Amino acid sequence: LYSKAEQSDKALQTYLHAASLYEQKNATNKAIALYNHVLKLYSNTHTAWSSLASCYLALDKEAEAAECFRKQAEAYQRGGHFGSAIDALLKSLAIKPTQSGLWLNLSKLYVVRHDTKEAVVVLEEGLFHAESTGDWTGCQELAAALLKLVPEHLGAFRLVAHASLALEQTKQALTWLRQAFR
Repeated sequence: LYSKAEQSDKALQTYLHAASLYEQKNATNKAIALYNHVLKLYSNTHTAWSSLASCYLALDKEAEAAECFRKQAEAYQRGGHFGSAIDALLKSLAIKPTQSGLWLNLSKLYVVRHDTKEAVVVLEEGLFHAESTGDWTGCQELAAALLKLVPEHLGAFRLVAHASLALEQTKQALTWLRQAFR
């Protein structure tokens, strides 16, 4: 007889195999339903998140695919697999680069891995996307994170002040500008 853990693992493998068979037969909606069922039971199943994202991409549902990669990154992060979490976030951002929170989370993962240089690059790229889309709240969050890593980064001061003005937070904008010119 199998232990409960072994039974659970066998059930998971059976579900994943069945879903992949649906994919192979181009029954994408059935595969999606089965992957969603798997993820309700086993939310940390990295493979299911990735496969579900692939199904959504096959149906040109990019927002859903990006969300799957984001959730896959969270599952990897919970398990302490930071490199894999970074890879999953990069996939999500490749699909939907305008999500400031993903850039922020990606930078934090690089900081955890002691790669401050890459964290700064990520924050600067996220700021570019946030500013170009008028995501002023995202600009504020990304610039504040950048200033924690590089306190003298004048571009970040400019962007956080600009974002504060765009959000009608005049006092906060003045505070940021004063800090920039100390």
